[in-house]
Amino acid sequence: MQALAYSRGDAAERAGIREVLKSMPLPQELYEDLRKEFLAEGRTEEARAGLIQVFTLRLGPVPEAVRRVVEGELDLENLEHWLEVVARAGDAAEAGRAILGSR
Repeated sequence: MQALAYSRGDAAERAGIREVLKSMPLPQELYEDLRKEFLAEGRTEEARAGLIQVFTLRLGPVPEAVRRVVEGELDLENLEHWLEVVARAGDAAEAGRAILGSR
C-alpha cells in the first residue's frame, strides 16, 4: 500500500490513493510510517521548488540538465546543499557544474 501511495503518478493520482488509504483501517504503526513519509515527501518537494526558484532569481534560467537532476533528487540533504551552492555561486554555470558534478 505504501508503494502505491508514493508511486510515480501525478500529484492528483497520489492524492487519490492517499484518500483511499485514509478510509481504510490501518494499524497505528503503519499509519505513522505513512504520515512520516508524506511529510518527508512534502519537505523534499518544497526544497526542490525553492532551489529552482532561488536559482532562477539569482542566476537566471535553470539549464534543463540541472532542472532534471534537481527534480529527480530524493535526498533532502543534497537539495539543501545545492541551495547553499546556488546562493553562493557567481553565475549559473558555476552552480550548474556543482550540481551536475555531484551526480
